[in-house]
Amino acid sequence: MSSFLKKIKELFISKEKIFNNLLIEELENKDFINIRKLSSKLSVQQRYKITNKLISNGSISGILLPETTFFFSIQNKELTEIKDQLKRKGSIDSSSLKEKWGVKNKYLELLLMHFEKGILTPKTYYTIRYLHEHILSTLNKEEEYEIKLFNEKLNADLDDIIKIILDLIEEGLLLGVLQNDEIFLSATKFEDLITEYAEEKYNLADEVEFNEISIDLKVSQDSIEKFLVNIVEKMPGIYAVYPLEKKIKFKK
Repeated sequence: MSSFLKKIKELFISKEKIFNNLLIEELENKDFINIRKLSSKLSVQQRYKITNKLISNGSISGILLPETTFFFSIQNKELTEIKDQLKRKGSIDSSSLKEKWGVKNKYLELLLMHFEKGILTPKTYYTIRYLHEHILSTLNKEEEYEIKLFNEKLNADLDDIIKIILDLIEEGLLLGVLQNDEIFLSATKFEDLITEYAEEKYNLADEVEFNEISIDLKVSQDSIEKFLVNIVEKMPGIYAVYPLEKKIKFKK
């Protein structure tokens, strides 16, 4: 090895040692560190590499989030407890964790999502798995349900709840529709509703566009199309569905 390359290697080793010592020293008083902000001439990638090496050899214990430059100091026992609780209960008290690490909600959410994907509320982190199970078990028992009740019980953002419900409907795990993003109607309830609507329109028009039905019933047009074929079977000879024209035509 040339003397020049040797000097470069020694310089890097020196920088690495300084960073090692600095990181360990910082962790004596802190449970959360942004490794980018540590005073060092090392690049971010070099800091990542060194920090991961320290984690691997047991010099430090915790999680370095790959999508950020944040290191959370967590003892192995606590790591196991967090994983077990999320797996067993599907939720964990987030307020105490936030206080422990002194971080903003968005960073705490990133950490907890590292364990299992979920949603952070003011006091609790719920896994998506838990929310799926809770929402399905609730809505599968109801013909009609106000979505805001989930907000009151879980203290979760309504937009998050609505997205989960729409995903469950899209995946075919939940049969029903959302009315005006406020009320869940079961498949049976909605079929009855749209059947009554068609009966009322029968004497008033020769055809009705999907868009009009969507506006009148306050549900998405996609929801209507999925149910119209089923309803034709309930009202044979009354109307026909024209998907390409986006309308139904009454047979008179």
